[in-house]
Amino acid sequence: MADILNIGSSALLAAQRGLEVTSHNVANVNTPNYSRQRIEQSSRIGNFDSSGGVSVDLTRRLNDAVLETRLVRSSSETARLGSFDAMARRVDSLLSDPDTGLSSSLDSFFSSLSDLAANPSSTAVRQSTLGTAQSLADRFNSLHCELSSLDAEVDQRLRIAVGTLNDQTAALAKLNARIASSGANASPDLLDSRDKLVQDIAGQLQVSTVRQDDGSLNLYTGSGQPLVVGSTAVPLATSTDSFRPDRIEIAGGKQLSGGVIGGLLDARRELIDPALEKLGRMAVAISSASNSVQAQGVDLKGDSGAPLFATISGEVLPASGNSGSAQVSLGLGDSAKLTGGDYLLRYSSGSWQLSNASTGAAVALS
Repeated sequence: MADILNIGSSALLAAQRGLEVTSHNVANVNTPNYSRQRIEQSSRIGNFDSSGGVSVDLTRRLNDAVLETRLVRSSSETARLGSFDAMARRVDSLLSDPDTGLSSSLDSFFSSLSDLAANPSSTAVRQSTLGTAQSLADRFNSLHCELSSLDAEVDQRLRIAVGTLNDQTAALAKLNARIASSGANASPDLLDSRDKLVQDIAGQLQVSTVRQDDGSLNLYTGSGQPLVVGSTAVPLATSTDSFRPDRIEIAGGKQLSGGVIGGLLDARRELIDPALEKLGRMAVAISSASNSVQAQGVDLKGDSGAPLFATISGEVLPASGNSGSAQVSLGLGDSAKLTGGDYLLRYSSGSWQLSNASTGAAVALS
């Protein structure tokens, strides 16, 4: 009779545990990132003083590791595209809107030049042309300021994203410690919390995970830079860009991708910098061509034509680590030969070397 009671009680306890887990599943049916759970049972092996029964070995969560990995990657790519798209829309709106773009100011300027060519002695037409030229210059300057503000905003958003990422990796390190101390008995809900945190981190940056024997996860950036190793978090460091004091630099930034951080870096590299570069080249081309034509004519007093626009020059930014005393200035020659982009000038072994900052390719110096 005692054996029958023991068998029955083990069955009741197992059924009770099963009902508890089922109730837990039902209660969390709408909980984000919750993984359905079930109990794992095994029969007790009977012997001379026991007739067996049933044991509840553990509570297992039903999730697919492959799908979990894909979900992390999708979270990273979705966040990257969302971040990039938001900046792209703002750049597109700024350049395409007739009230903020260049098209209307350019049309007015060239139209006034046509009127001036037809009636060069008219003071009113001359004043109108000067007005449209000033409006065009103001529009160029306004666009430059707006794009520069977007560039500064990218820095602000990067600081926020990096701070959020570091908080999340610190939390993951603490979860790793709890999971490792629990061993095989780690709570499924604790594992769900960890996976949710990994997805949140992937929303900031593309990451990869490596599961350890103790159940913890090591976390790395897409390029292999460690973010979490066991119970230790490795914060992502930021500093002032050594060549651009107005920008921040993220450790390993050239290899970082995905997530909000990757989207912001892509927007800067593929949208803002090219827009600023092309805006500058256009300003140089228009101003130099206008001034060249001006110099070929005379004013109402018979004097040689003065420049219509101020001379535009490039910008030279010294690296913060420079120890020398060289002073470098930059002038622009033939605007038609401008290729855009940034160049890196170094002095090494008694000579100067120039290279393309993006590709690293050497540029011949005369």
